[in-house]
Amino acid sequence: MYDLILEVFNDIISFNNIQITDYYKNAFNVTLLVFIYRNKHGYHIGDEEYINTDGMLFISDYPFVQRIIEYLEEKVDIHLTGEDKIILTKYLASYRMTKIDVDKSKYHLLINEIINRLEKTENIVISNRDELEKQLYQHIPAMIMRLKNGVNIVNPILCEIKTRYLPLFTVSWYVLSIIESTFDCILTDDEVSFITIYFQIAINKSAVSHKILVICPYGIASSKYIVNRLRSVLPKYDDIQSCSLSNLKQINMNNVDLIISTTSEYFNSQIPVVKVSPFLDNIDYANIFDVYAKNVFIKTPRLNETIKSNKIKLSTLKKYIKPKYLFFKSALNSKKECMDFMIDILQQNKAVKSGFRESVYKREELGDTVLENSVALPHGDPATVINTSIIIMTLTNPIKWGNNYVDMIVMLAVPNNMESEFNQIVLEIYDLVSNKNIINEIKKIANRADFINSLKE
Repeated sequence: MYDLILEVFNDIISFNNIQITDYYKNAFNVTLLVFIYRNKHGYHIGDEEYINTDGMLFISDYPFVQRIIEYLEEKVDIHLTGEDKIILTKYLASYRMTKIDVDKSKYHLLINEIINRLEKTENIVISNRDELEKQLYQHIPAMIMRLKNGVNIVNPILCEIKTRYLPLFTVSWYVLSIIESTFDCILTDDEVSFITIYFQIAINKSAVSHKILVICPYGIASSKYIVNRLRSVLPKYDDIQSCSLSNLKQINMNNVDLIISTTSEYFNSQIPVVKVSPFLDNIDYANIFDVYAKNVFIKTPRLNETIKSNKIKLSTLKKYIKPKYLFFKSALNSKKECMDFMIDILQQNKAVKSGFRESVYKREELGDTVLENSVALPHGDPATVINTSIIIMTLTNPIKWGNNYVDMIVMLAVPNNMESEFNQIVLEIYDLVSNKNIINEIKKIANRADFINSLKE
């Protein structure tokens, strides 16, 4: 029975091109097994078990769901009653397997209020608001349906989230409490922790955040003590993590800004290191603050200083640099992925017309758009551009771009009748790109806030 149900489940996923995470896949697989077992033994859903149908369309309005139900009945040889079909539809939606578009008008005010409350509570402006809205539109409707229908899910990293991000987890409960009063449901720690992840990602991209690595060979208790003490004295958005010496080689050190260690072992790294005692006395704190101030806190303006020392003017370029068009340390793996991602962003913001994508690819066919210092400058036909836009992206790993490798991409979109401004933008980009020191500083930047601050006069 289990093998047959697993086969049916995989067919449903494959035939309907459903995108679903492994966690939801495993959870729904178990639900489906219990559902079919009950049905085969004559147990069907009663009226009282599906009374909560608000927010759900009926099966006749769900051709996608109806196809799944018909296939299930035929393949497993069961007969579903109307009540069975409604409850199965709820499960499909609760596990985010339906393809029905979310009625954004129903959740628009709610999601905007949630983000507004987050910004006010954390005293921050979410620069990637569109991205956070999209994530919440995808998650919250299904979450509300789960809560109202008693479908419980478990977040396997709940304890880690509550340990590392307890203040934000607490704030998330407050911010999301509006859901309980609006939809008459009760939130759970597991559900709140999933939203906390979205909030943390949005905050990291919006605030100046630094990564600090604590290396302690004396055990978990000692490292946790140091991490907790540092979190109480360093800026709250800094990401402070612990690591043992044995696991150090597995850590990606590219984004680490500071190492605090209880061992005297030498680290072959350009990252500043502070040697401290396991119990952090006043001398340790003084040393940490001194190194942090000199090497971490002032690191952000270094790009600005480099630009000024080289007497480079960016007055026109600065006019069009917007936080929503900045992407640092991206993990994209190919030229096509990068170009499609950037073009999608421009189209979502209605900055370009439908023909822009084709014109960019045609321009690339004519020859490489790679400049100096591993930087690419793809651009499209001005006739397909609505608003002047510049997207800047750096990559965690270089990718092949024609006959070269690049780890930074600047996509340019300038409409017709802007020839003089186009020329000035290109000249300023060339001034930046031709200076290796400036490009190296840009490639070190990890978030939008650092870059914006670096360009301030």
